[in-house]
Amino acid sequence: MNKGISLANLGYIQEALRYFDKAIELNPNLAQAWYNKGLALFSLGKINESLSCVNSALRINPKYENAGKLKEKCVEQA
Repeated sequence: MNKGISLANLGYIQEALRYFDKAIELNPNLAQAWYNKGLALFSLGKINESLSCVNSALRINPKYENAGKLKEKCVEQA
């Protein structure tokens, strides 16, 4: 997941998504991986897909503040 975060920070969003997917495959209960995937998708304008990921993160950790903020942005954009 850390490699995905680094790639996303460098602007390599598609590559980052592959690493977030791998992290989710290895541990589907990793809220941070779902959030990071949602954030990457949001940056690509894929709002509905982003919202789905953020909702997964919030199901795992309802108190995940950053995920809650991203959900609000998704709802505003939808």
